Amino acid sequence: MTVDPDDLLDADHGSVGDDQSLWDTGPALGNRGPHAVLEPLVATPIGAALGMASRGGLVFPVHTPDGAGGCSCRRACDRGAGKHPRTHRGLVDATTDANAIRHWWNRWPDANVGLRTGAISGLFVIDVDPEGYGPFDDLCERHGSSSGSLDTWLARTGREGAHLYLRHPGGDIRVKTSAGELAIGVDVRGDGGYVIVPPSRHASGTDYVWVPGCAPDQCSLTEAPTWLLPHVIQDPRMVRSSSNPSSGGSSSRRMLQRAIGEAIREGQRNIVLASLAGSMRRRGFGRNAITAALVAENAERCRPPLRPDEIEAIARSVARYGPAATDGSDGSPAPTVQVAGLDLPVRRRGSHRG
Repeated sequence: MTVDPDDLLDADHGSVGDDQSLWDTGPALGNRGPHAVLEPLVATPIGAALGMASRGGLVFPVHTPDGAGGCSCRRACDRGAGKHPRTHRGLVDATTDANAIRHWWNRWPDANVGLRTGAISGLFVIDVDPEGYGPFDDLCERHGSSSGSLDTWLARTGREGAHLYLRHPGGDIRVKTSAGELAIGVDVRGDGGYVIVPPSRHASGTDYVWVPGCAPDQCSLTEAPTWLLPHVIQDPRMVRSSSNPSSGGSSSRRMLQRAIGEAIREGQRNIVLASLAGSMRRRGFGRNAITAALVAENAERCRPPLRPDEIEAIARSVARYGPAATDGSDGSPAPTVQVAGLDLPVRRRGSHRG
């Protein structure tokens, strides 16, 4: 069925439903024929859209931040600036049709690139905000570790978070699109969802970027670790949980470290260091060891570094609690650490939802 791009234009807000596309969108990722032509991921919106579409990813144009805190839709979008579709049917308009894609981006050259997630595109995405690094780290550790490497697509988001792309299990399995269910600060973009892909612009003025070596034209899309699937699919009974923890734990964690290891930006320094301190305290480390680790991380990764008294305050606050301090699951108050004037919970291993 031929796509008429003119039928897909001029919407301020697209619906985000889960209806099937109205045309033949082509095979999903992982189901491309052996002779499929893969477009290079040129560092322009149209190049990125065509490159992703050639890999079976259904794409569509998204509004763009205007650089002054607003959005190209000229409406009050709040946190949605640069994240909502430009077309009538939004997510349902997503396609691999190169003619439609060229038509869209010729009309809106600066449009951000939306990628529909789920079985229809053959992938889902773990969306980790900066405050979710610690909880995701703990979640991985609870499910074992391996010396194996999980090489898959990985992007840094405009908020200095991370998008971890994984192959959709396919068949009748549906991956839930959820917010905070997997862990604090960790969302899942699955069936019925979408993500913004590089080189799109975030409302903060920062671009989404692929982590070096982890772009779709540099590595393959990897299957999700076995332990993760029961946490993200619609009906966990459809996936047999392994009695032996999966090998995906430490490798998933290492992938995130590649995304965040270069720098901890201003606005996230307290949160990330407090998460590290809490993780160490849960493992029985004392105040001196925690302080030493924070000093090293602060000097190596924080841009700009926190003051010594701020580092000491984090270590002192976390060290008030015992290694086995309650997470509140028995009804008692969960311990907290003072960070930037906020009481942040110090969570025990095993306390995360999902």
